[in-house]
Amino acid sequence: MTQKHQTARIYLRPILILVSMFILNLATCHAADYDKWVLGNATISYDSLSFQLQINPDWDIVAVEQGTYMMLIPIGSCQSTTTHNVCFLDARWDITKDYGAYDPFTEKKTPDLHITIKNVQPALKVVRSSDKKELLLNEIATITVTIDNTGYKKATDLWYVETLPISLEVISGDYMIKKSGTLIWQLPSLIGSTTFTYKVRQFREQTASYDAELTYTYDGETKTVIPNKITMKPGVAENPLEFESTLSNSKPRVGEWFVYTVTLENTDDDEMQIENFRIVFPQEAAIGQIESKAQLLQNTATWQGTLRPEEQVFFKYKARFQQTGDFTIEASANNTFYSDIERRYNTRGNQVIKKAQVSIQSVVPSLSFMFGKNTVAGGEITNIKLTLQNPNTKDALFDIKYKITSPLFASYEDKIEIMGPEYNELVFFKEMIAPSYYQDKSYEVKVDGSCRTQYYQVLEFSKTATLKVTKDPNAMVPDEQTQQTQQGGQQTSSTQSSTAAQPSVANEPSANQAAQPTAQRDQPQNEPQPIEKQGFIAKFFQALGQLIRDIF
Repeated sequence: MTQKHQTARIYLRPILILVSMFILNLATCHAADYDKWVLGNATISYDSLSFQLQINPDWDIVAVEQGTYMMLIPIGSCQSTTTHNVCFLDARWDITKDYGAYDPFTEKKTPDLHITIKNVQPALKVVRSSDKKELLLNEIATITVTIDNTGYKKATDLWYVETLPISLEVISGDYMIKKSGTLIWQLPSLIGSTTFTYKVRQFREQTASYDAELTYTYDGETKTVIPNKITMKPGVAENPLEFESTLSNSKPRVGEWFVYTVTLENTDDDEMQIENFRIVFPQEAAIGQIESKAQLLQNTATWQGTLRPEEQVFFKYKARFQQTGDFTIEASANNTFYSDIERRYNTRGNQVIKKAQVSIQSVVPSLSFMFGKNTVAGGEITNIKLTLQNPNTKDALFDIKYKITSPLFASYEDKIEIMGPEYNELVFFKEMIAPSYYQDKSYEVKVDGSCRTQYYQVLEFSKTATLKVTKDPNAMVPDEQTQQTQQGGQQTSSTQSSTAAQPSVANEPSANQAAQPTAQRDQPQNEPQPIEKQGFIAKFFQALGQLIRDIF
């Protein structure tokens, strides 16, 4: 080749590249699925296919072999087969930056090529949806079908076919062919998206579940797409019966009356038949009727009848329990109403059940501890008081027994025959000297007791209070105390003096010696001093109880 020809080739090469790009119309701007830098003689595996590359000596045209296809792609352009679009965007070589390869034996340079590959076949997807998941008899549903082709190439000769179940009847649709329960949509070609709808009516009560199929042609080959399945179950008409139950008090006390109310309302425009309405009260309850059409027999109220449009019926009862516990009151009803959509009287699934929970609270004496001080020093004089109260404003409590125990004093127990309503008395008082100890210590004072209600239910009660005694700085630890006792064992008077100062628990004052004031130490030992004054009301009920026992 002459120098003149070589010069012409150099100047014509860019023009030839531009002409080839224009003629082939291969340049694209679509985002690629494969986008990498690879050697100019590499083999690319992508989409289950092999793409063999071979760059020319001038690094401006790459030959791409894929199956039976051979493409010559100038730099900065693209070419396509029926399935893929391949682009040669750029070339680079710089051995210092690890761009490309160099063979020192042949002194051949192989550049890196920027290659992108994209699948350009049609990509079709079908999405079906229904505006109702459940269908009543004679109810209408709208079905929407959307076909998307997100591929680069268009699909042709599209056939979309749906075969309806025998429970559905087509009443309208867009651009469709109805053929003995089969719906057909035909499209000559598609790129992008299309949507169509149709309406069906359910005329048989059964689950409607059906498939569809889309076929299309591309590059002489027919392909099939199976969309999602549509399922519509038989529905249940909305019951127009409003059913409510209320409690005036969900936590009444033993023997306290409360009110239970059930309200039935027909919210429909037609009459409604109520069958098998019943209220079941626990057998432990005493029942009184306030307002009700129902017949009450053995704690069960029953009724049936007709409710006119917008009519309300009330069932109101008073009840009380004579023992504590959790109880359930259950109300239920079946009804028949006319369904405009179904054009018939509806009786399916129309049972309504309402449950009310009642928790009966126990009424036990209220206990109140009081200390002269909650925290005292060792050896300090203090006192303990106990007050009993009947929180019930109407009923008395009987046979109230209580016992007070503590390491501070001997146990004390007593009994009250009757505690009238709102009884509130100081029943125990003890003055004492706090024990001495070498460290801080807490002492519990506990009350356990029981009582009987007027319904002969025995209830128990308990309460604990704590007195904190701070350490005595003059008290010795047990080890020092034992050592002093051994060293001074021969001196009786010294031993007695030392023992009096010992801080051990065994040396804490008894309940009826150091714990009592001087004025009370002449009284019998081990007998805490109860409060004899209990009030006029308490004495009255005690006298009344004694009179009743004497008579009977």
